[in-house]
Amino acid sequence: MAPVFQSLPLLLILANTATPPSGVTGVVRSTDSGLPLHGVLVVLGDRERLTYTDSAGRYLISAVAPGPQRLTIRYLGHVPQAVTVLVPREGALVLDVGLEPLPERLPIVAVVDVAVVATAAADANALDPLLTATDLAHHPMSGDRDLFSALAHGVASARAETPGGLYIRGGGSEQTGYRVDGVPVFNPYHLGGLMSAWNPDVIAAAGLSRRVDADVLSGVVDVTTRAPGARLTSRGGLSSSGLRLAADGPLGRNSGFLASARASDPGLLSPGDATYLRGRTSDWLLKAEHRASWGVTRLLATGSDDALTAAASPTPTDQAEPTDVRHEFGWSNRSLGASWEQRRGPVRLQGNAWASSAEAHALLGGARGVTSQVSSSRVDVGVQALVEQVTADLTWRALARVERGQTAYRSGVAYSVGDSAAAFGAVTPVMTLSGELSRRIGNRLSVGAQLAAHEWNARAWLAPGAQLAWRFTPRWKLEARARRQQQFVQSLRNPQSVVGHIFPADLFLGAGAGGVPVVIGDELSLKARGPLAGWAVGVEAWTRSTSGQVLVAPFEAGPFARGRFGEGSGQARGVTLDAERSAARAIVLASYAWQAVSARYDGGSYAPEHGARHQASLGLTLLPSPSTSIRLSALGAAGRRSSAADGALEWEACNLWDRGCEFAGAPDADPTRVGARRLPPYLRVDLSARRVLTRRILARDGEVAVFGTLSNLLNRRNVLTYADAQQGSRPLEMRPRAPVVIGLEWVF
Repeated sequence: MAPVFQSLPLLLILANTATPPSGVTGVVRSTDSGLPLHGVLVVLGDRERLTYTDSAGRYLISAVAPGPQRLTIRYLGHVPQAVTVLVPREGALVLDVGLEPLPERLPIVAVVDVAVVATAAADANALDPLLTATDLAHHPMSGDRDLFSALAHGVASARAETPGGLYIRGGGSEQTGYRVDGVPVFNPYHLGGLMSAWNPDVIAAAGLSRRVDADVLSGVVDVTTRAPGARLTSRGGLSSSGLRLAADGPLGRNSGFLASARASDPGLLSPGDATYLRGRTSDWLLKAEHRASWGVTRLLATGSDDALTAAASPTPTDQAEPTDVRHEFGWSNRSLGASWEQRRGPVRLQGNAWASSAEAHALLGGARGVTSQVSSSRVDVGVQALVEQVTADLTWRALARVERGQTAYRSGVAYSVGDSAAAFGAVTPVMTLSGELSRRIGNRLSVGAQLAAHEWNARAWLAPGAQLAWRFTPRWKLEARARRQQQFVQSLRNPQSVVGHIFPADLFLGAGAGGVPVVIGDELSLKARGPLAGWAVGVEAWTRSTSGQVLVAPFEAGPFARGRFGEGSGQARGVTLDAERSAARAIVLASYAWQAVSARYDGGSYAPEHGARHQASLGLTLLPSPSTSIRLSALGAAGRRSSAADGALEWEACNLWDRGCEFAGAPDADPTRVGARRLPPYLRVDLSARRVLTRRILARDGEVAVFGTLSNLLNRRNVLTYADAQQGSRPLEMRPRAPVVIGLEWVF
């Protein structure tokens, strides 16, 4: 990792001079008459910075960060325009725009304030960090707009090459929740990191939320989907990782729709070797939206499916075992939701209803007809009402939620003459009432407090929280935060098993079933953020502890609990440093995190696989022109630990050069040596490029982009874990130097 750390001081020295703010200005005219248009709405980027043209058709947006920005121009009766511009380091970018009149009269549209992202960003408890669609498109650490890769820095991390989920402040993957437009989604993971959790073409913004009323310990990944456009627009992509399609447009009077679908086949290019994974993975999303004077109504449906098979043995061990015996893995989710939202000045009213479900199953093949199997299901139904007010001096929020969760879990060993299994089930109704209050005192200090009360099992579970924010200089801000959380559902997957790299689905079971307790977490953090020598810099120190945590790894050798698990606790503390710099033709992002994570139980303690002691990332996006981007990123980790895979195993991460993903074998993880294996430092450097071409097809402007990523540029032999067999210990190497994604994208 030395090159990563040595590069950071050099970049800081090069960026030692702050640059004056830039701006965007111009004149908007009608292409029909050539006359300037008065009252045209001009929106900059995804953060809803807006202005209107004056009587001369002129507009001005000042204090704009240099680099790529998205500009949207709308005017009643005219075709809206959206263009990506490259704002210079100094001075103003002059962009004159011509709007084409529509041939037909448009219906009257009720203007409703729907700046959900902007309001959430102003709330100290909401999204941190916040990534917009523009941020994701140019993110230095995500050449293919992978959401998990973009969010995995600072307090959040992901598996380096198989990002099946996010680990926030030392918590497990089951302690992170996921919501799309406020609707819960379970197990939004795809096989081996082939695709991100959701189609990037539907994402308007995403970030991490950590409210006390959440039903998970670590935090929630909140995803906001794009608003439907005024005319039909199609987007998509075709690459070595799969096919994706998306479309949005009007749907009747004051209404619109958004739809997307993706599919991938990990064995499509494989050479036919039995050790290669076979199967399919897909996801889809449908949204309908109606805007009126009485509010915005949305209907959302989303889901994903993953099904794959893997060879039970790298090579036949004896003649009695058939060579075509394969493991079977599958998981899926479905979420339906409806919401209504209205804004009256600073007050926002919102109502939500949802039904979310997840299913997962696995069947491990082996000799003599013996197999281990598991099936898990979760169904949550809930309604929620929210009222909040956000002003410059006072913010308050009140929420009421009623939800009912039902989980079922069955596992065991099946024989040809009988069946031995453990079965659990739980119904978990939870009612939540919460309130938050934040007040500014003077110009530099603000204080806040929150309290959530969950009612479950005829008992009140209180989740208090408090924060203090102090602007100790005009541009630097210090935040202190403390909170307690409860979680009423836990996972019986063994996160220390190497099988989790291709089967990342959590296997849920509600509290009260089979001895599963309510897990309680306490967290304290201190964060400072501000500019330094032209960089946006953040430093955060945090500590957290959990009790009542389900631990599978110390009691189970397989990838999931077969009736045996225990109760333990967790301890984690860490310090993170991140810095970001945006210039006219470059974006630089650097991050370093130190953490100490441990899980404890009666028989001892261990460091979980996701708790690497040191993690660092460095990314650079170069923009030679508005249509070309080049990304260079480096990921490093040290102090990694794992549980060695006991038994024969063949593994190769998904990549295009080797034509797929390989996994063969039925490895166990010795419970007596959980987390005992030290791994060498990890370092990977990736290079990617994208070229966007603008074309006019059928009297419409469109964009076509070609892109590609070369992974592990240094061809470093990184180690996933070790396979311990009779022949000795053998390292399982990770992704070789290979192109991961090559493809084509379009917007039309």
